[in-house]
Amino acid sequence: MKHKLCLHGLEVKNQAQLLNLAKRLLPGSTVKVKIKEKYFNDNDMYKYRLTRFTPENIDGVRLYCAWGTLLVSDKLLAIADIIIEFEYRNAEVAEAVDSLLQKLLASKTKFVLEEPDFSQRLDQLRGCFDQKQLAAYDADSAMSLLYCHLPWQVYYVSKLWQEVLSRGPERSLMRQLR
Repeated sequence: MKHKLCLHGLEVKNQAQLLNLAKRLLPGSTVKVKIKEKYFNDNDMYKYRLTRFTPENIDGVRLYCAWGTLLVSDKLLAIADIIIEFEYRNAEVAEAVDSLLQKLLASKTKFVLEEPDFSQRLDQLRGCFDQKQLAAYDADSAMSLLYCHLPWQVYYVSKLWQEVLSRGPERSLMRQLR
């Protein structure tokens, strides 16, 4: 089973900044580019360029650079994401992803954790995200907390950290974060 981990870059000025970071981390990777676009009922939409890096020396890992825009409730938001897709049951792949994440977080670019699925991210930003509609949700299992509820809370706290990093430690933000 594949998992995705999405890091949203803060203060990323252009797509080349993300692409150069990915090229430095994964030299000799095969690169493919796609443009994705989707419109929703509430005049919300996303449009982004997705660059996929497939490293030759690490099987089961792909790194994506997404650059574009989200239009949510008449607000234009930037997509400047690095998404790592990996097979989590393989120990070698897990070590490679751990090393890759450490290098990404040690770079000059600041990152916060974000939802990798853009449709779910739009729902979260609109305030109409329903965990019961997720494929992993099971009302009879406590594992639903781990797969559905906990990630949503982690993404929300990460969003608050983004605001703290961009605006500074305001009193009300620190209370919400606490």
